Amino acid sequence: MTYDAHMAKLHFVRHGRTVLNEQHRTQGSADSPLTPSGREGAALARDFLADYPLTRVYLSPLGRVIETTDILTEGRELPRTILTGLREYDYGIYDGGPDPEMLAALPTEKLLPGVLSGRFEGAPEGISATDYLRDIDGALARILADLRDDAEAGKTDAEALAVSHGMTIMTIMARWIGLEVYSKAPMANCAITTVEIDPTAPGGAPRLIDWALDPGNQGVTFPATDMSGVFDGVDIIPIDFTRPEPTLKHLQKCVEKGVNIIIGTTGFDDAGKAAIQAAGEKTGVVFAANFSVGVNLTFHILDTVARVLNEGYDIEIIEGHHRHKVD
Repeated sequence: MTYDAHMAKLHFVRHGRTVLNEQHRTQGSADSPLTPSGREGAALARDFLADYPLTRVYLSPLGRVIETTDILTEGRELPRTILTGLREYDYGIYDGGPDPEMLAALPTEKLLPGVLSGRFEGAPEGISATDYLRDIDGALARILADLRDDAEAGKTDAEALAVSHGMTIMTIMARWIGLEVYSKAPMANCAITTVEIDPTAPGGAPRLIDWALDPGNQGVTFPATDMSGVFDGVDIIPIDFTRPEPTLKHLQKCVEKGVNIIIGTTGFDDAGKAAIQAAGEKTGVVFAANFSVGVNLTFHILDTVARVLNEGYDIEIIEGHHRHKVD
């Protein structure tokens, strides 16, 4: 597909093949080093990317991604940002075990819709779909914010590298591009997927340019089938934890497209709250100033305490937070 020289680009790369990949063992939060084949594949991907004018690198905190990134960026001095939202899905007690054991407990045709819809509570000792999606959306929002800063500084064609994992890249693509990505070719280790974006547009207005290019000839170590049909009846709902201005832009897009939205952003003025209220009459909106279980439990406790103690006691409110909190 043709590139637009005036648009920003984000190149996603899956990590190189690892020991657990080759042993056909589940690798989510479990980690293992690259194999010689994995390091060779990463080097070939590095050579493929040699002429890409990369300006930033984002990566998962897991060791196999850090090792892959070290190879991909050899000879370049690029700022790195580690993002929790680029880590792999956590399969809990099945992590590190045989793939067939995990697939028997978490069949793909049930796991993927459950995760993408945010309904799956997670495997025992694993991560819930809600937390996983929240982290992913936060990572993507950070990347877009940085590219937006570049665009406002006059560099509208910035190119960034995001090194992550198969499940996570697929989840990002499904939420950002559409569920049709599950009918595309499987994503090999070191596969490169490129998205062209307008960082000044709500959500980045992504356009898929290249899908799962395999310059490292790594292939896949798992059986792949067309999964697009398993999402019949599944709605992808954005979860917005950004800032008031972009949230209201995202909200307007959701109203226009008839898409429901969950908003956890704070700091709205009266006009912003009124806009959310009005949008809620046209599409589904969940708006909560705080999604913390502990904080909402405290709200409930305080309501009870205030009613029981009534006017016989004075109330003192103390708010504390870190110095970098922006709202």
